[in-house]
Amino acid sequence: MTKRRVLLYVVGLATAAAVVLGLLDRASFAVSAMAVAVGAMFGWVVLWARALNARLGRIGADTTRHRDQLRSMKVAIGAVDEHLGSVDGRLTRRADAHQAKLLAQSEKSAQLQRAMYDLSSLVQRTPSATVELGRVYQRLVRHERPMPELGGWAMTSSTLVWVVDQVYSGRVSTIIECGSGSSTVWFALALEQRGADGRIVSLESSAEYAERTRGRLAELGLSHRALVLTAPLVDCNLPNRPTQPWFDLSALPEDLAAVDLLFVDGPLGNTSPQARYPALPVFADRLAADALVLLDDTWRTPERQIVQSWSAESYAGRRFAVTEELDRATVLQAVPAPADFMHWSDRSRGKPFAKDPSVVRFGDRYLMYFSVPPKPGDDRWGQAVAESVDLSSWTTMGEVEPAGAVEASGICAGGAIVLDDRVHLFYQTYGNGADDAICHATSTDGVTFERATGNPIIRPTGAWTCGRAIDAELQVVGEELFCYWATRDPDYRIQMLGVHSAPLSSDLSAEHWRQRCSQSILRPELPWERGCIEAPTICRRDDTLVMFYAGGYNNEPQQIGVAFSRDGLSWERMSDSPFLANGHRGEWNSSESGHPAVFVDPTDGATWLFFQGNDDNGRSWFISKRRIEWDGHRPRLA
Repeated sequence: MTKRRVLLYVVGLATAAAVVLGLLDRASFAVSAMAVAVGAMFGWVVLWARALNARLGRIGADTTRHRDQLRSMKVAIGAVDEHLGSVDGRLTRRADAHQAKLLAQSEKSAQLQRAMYDLSSLVQRTPSATVELGRVYQRLVRHERPMPELGGWAMTSSTLVWVVDQVYSGRVSTIIECGSGSSTVWFALALEQRGADGRIVSLESSAEYAERTRGRLAELGLSHRALVLTAPLVDCNLPNRPTQPWFDLSALPEDLAAVDLLFVDGPLGNTSPQARYPALPVFADRLAADALVLLDDTWRTPERQIVQSWSAESYAGRRFAVTEELDRATVLQAVPAPADFMHWSDRSRGKPFAKDPSVVRFGDRYLMYFSVPPKPGDDRWGQAVAESVDLSSWTTMGEVEPAGAVEASGICAGGAIVLDDRVHLFYQTYGNGADDAICHATSTDGVTFERATGNPIIRPTGAWTCGRAIDAELQVVGEELFCYWATRDPDYRIQMLGVHSAPLSSDLSAEHWRQRCSQSILRPELPWERGCIEAPTICRRDDTLVMFYAGGYNNEPQQIGVAFSRDGLSWERMSDSPFLANGHRGEWNSSESGHPAVFVDPTDGATWLFFQGNDDNGRSWFISKRRIEWDGHRPRLA
């Protein structure tokens, strides 16, 4: 018998003794036994580390030997005549196989090191976790029948302790559970021992597992506390997300409301990307005002992404904020969302992605035009449109697909304006470098567009610009329609602004536009603007034009500044500091607050500043808004 196996036996015996002594209220003896267990465990870790180091040494020696063999083999292969080409191929493949084996051994070594770190962390938590579990076991279990095991696929002991404390405090009485099993039995037992009203409704996609859980509840006399529903996975359609499997809710009790805890431990993660995401949007309207949401397995990347989405979005008029991290689960709590809260993204590409907003009022609804990345199998960016009735909740209606040779590489970043009961969309081509330019299209329904003849209609000229034009913004100035745009210098390093104009009385075709600047009307000068000013957006306050602009390239971070003009050509900054900065670390817009779009609501005169942001350096993009209040012509955030 090896020393490590002896130490493992000591750990097991000492831990069992500690639990028994703890239940017998022999605290001092329990602590002593636990100390022996911890000491033995550390001894085991030391012996394992030594064995691991020895194994790593052997792997290093094998690595050197295999590399020498590879070099010898390559020399031998080079000396073989052409008629031995087939042999040469076999030897080369064998060499590749040796190299792959070395890489696999290296990865296995890294996995062993990570496992040792995880074990060390577990050892450090073992004493307190054991004591807490003993406390819960003594409180709940008043019979001699065995209870379901914890850990593995089931919830961990720390998760059980947390839930039981919530139940006994009176905080939790009604529970919805996604995925049945050990947790169902433990939760039902906690509700039963506490007394008073309380129930758990559990959804299980496997009929076999559902029946097994019902049988265990019946054995313990807890069937009246838990309703386990066989709920096979069916297609679930959520706004702005691809269809994905979710539990069939047709058998859910109609009176299930004011739920205190939503526990999400299913379905299995391999059923779809972010398989458990639907839980909160689907059940949000059944949750109590201060409900808790417990998502298990948040050590995995998909579950961490779900937590990020849940805490950034709003459901049933509420937001859900992370309040606690358990060893393998995350707790969120419902908090009221402001009436005008917006944190929205399109999910038609399988991830949250919407940027470059432009908002108009058209008929009895609001329309927002925004950029979307390429579809699977396509490398062209696109222009999409969403609708809303309250400026906060949005639904994607469709896309303006690239058309014709000019748009062959894609389109995006459209600026919209309503003129004569038509939506005019001035959008850029994308993917052509210095050849990108501004195009024009019109629509009578806001979704289906007719291209202007002669596209592109705007392309800057002069020695100060590379000839590129992006990020169009439209503003009526007198009898002219001004089109502002961003361009780069000839070295393609500095992004700056310029402007064209055309008579409002014209058809706005290419021949009517004339460039109104011989140099940039606003270029980066301040430290926070770095090398970029782009995405101008303009509104009028009496005789003053107010421009909100983006300073800095995406995620540098990009932030928003303000400038003023009387004629639309000469601009003066309001401040040397950003008007709207990126968020702090941990906030949804920590990577940037950029590409603004100012919108003055014609229904009530309110001014809103829409903008894009993210917290992951551009892997996802969301659009939000802030209300603007005014001191004369000077804006301030409400």
